Amino acid sequence: MGTHLNVTDISFGDHLSSIYQNKEQQFSLIVPFVMDGLNNNNKCIYVVNENSREEVIFEFENAGFNIETYIASKQFVILTAEDTYLKDGYFGVEKILNFIEETNNTAIKDGYNGLRGIGEMSWALADIAINEKLIEYEIKLNKFLTNKRIVLLCQYNESKFSHDILNNIVRTHESIVIYGKLYKNKYFYIAPSYFNQAKKLPADSYQTIIDTIIEE
Repeated sequence: MGTHLNVTDISFGDHLSSIYQNKEQQFSLIVPFVMDGLNNNNKCIYVVNENSREEVIFEFENAGFNIETYIASKQFVILTAEDTYLKDGYFGVEKILNFIEETNNTAIKDGYNGLRGIGEMSWALADIAINEKLIEYEIKLNKFLTNKRIVLLCQYNESKFSHDILNNIVRTHESIVIYGKLYKNKYFYIAPSYFNQAKKLPADSYQTIIDTIIEE
């Protein structure tokens, strides 16, 4: 089995994705990832789509964390896709990048060390036209996050997204959470400047890619 990392190995500027099959896998890293951020004076924003606000709170409480205290202080904020990615009724790459930057600037002005953002990405499935923009967004995040006091983690339900999309998700993240464990993506990550020239991977290579990362 491949050597997996811990949440303490994550630092500002990191751009991660999480591919999961069930809620247990989804939250087994999300909960410690958020709590590590809260304990290190980060503002943490969680964007729900698959789960309700109440379900997210339950997962933290069930793991033994009194997340309501952080919600009351507004250090932990739960938003929706309509509040963020789809604000004003559409998804625009530059628009959401500006939103992230403004949110981080506000967090720092409020006395936080930086920002941790976590998004459930299933909102993108509502419109097939978003798919290309979604990959463009994931590519641009890598350069955008350089030297910023931000960590972002995008969550992808393996059963909902096509293998074509998931292959591209793997290739746009240097670090990747697979089934609840965090790995360095040594062999499949493609730097933003080379991504558009890279050969497309066949959809049926997806499981081999995942197995390689896990077993390396």
